[in-house]
Amino acid sequence: FLLHRPVRWRRERVATFDGGEVHLDWLLDRKDEFAPHGDGLHAATAVRPPSPSSPVVVLLYGVGGTRDDHYMKHLALRCQSRGWRAVALTYWRLDWNEVRDLAAALDAVRASNPSAPMFCVAHSASAFLLVQYLARVGDATPLVAAVTVAGCLDFLRTADFVARTKHATYRRVFLRGMRRCVLRHAKHDPNMDGPEHCRRVLAFAARGPAVLYDRHVAAIPRCSYRPGPGSFDGFGAPGGGGARLPRT
Repeated sequence: FLLHRPVRWRRERVATFDGGEVHLDWLLDRKDEFAPHGDGLHAATAVRPPSPSSPVVVLLYGVGGTRDDHYMKHLALRCQSRGWRAVALTYWRLDWNEVRDLAAALDAVRASNPSAPMFCVAHSASAFLLVQYLARVGDATPLVAAVTVAGCLDFLRTADFVARTKHATYRRVFLRGMRRCVLRHAKHDPNMDGPEHCRRVLAFAARGPAVLYDRHVAAIPRCSYRPGPGSFDGFGAPGGGGARLPRT
């Protein structure tokens, strides 16, 4: 997995509900294995153009991930080898209960591919996002099937489980991914409350894992900048992040 050659992506921008944007990165082909890396040179592999009705697979990465993580490239290339089109959703929002970015991305894929069956595969923490989306939209989703891989369906409980039971190396990788998520959100959120808000977010990212919810920062397991105890006001409520997920 780690030795996959670089691949090329075509980026499509999708506007978010609050003035930002997320990206749909469509897999094109591999870069030539003998081309020098880093200078932009590549030789495209001959790939038969897909038909408009060939299936589309939307891929979601885990905590702190990118489209170029080995598991993302591996699955995208396997889909392509079978004539399926792979597209990675590159998103920045660190709010596990906010599904409108995913909904907008899937609607954009459907609009440009009306005759193609659509699938979604979510890895790890992004499974929380996918399940929340399916619970809220129900049969209105354009997806014909969805898969979660090592899915996290209760992020706060999972974070506590990692802190209590996992090896130190695993915990460091997890914390590094969470810091990357916080920094990504602070960089791209168009509604941050100015430099001071960004400074608080970055301070939390430097100290440990954090979850950004409704543009307030709550450290796990501590809570800060939110009234009253707890990290999520709606956790466990219908449509929230707890066990009750209607129509799932």
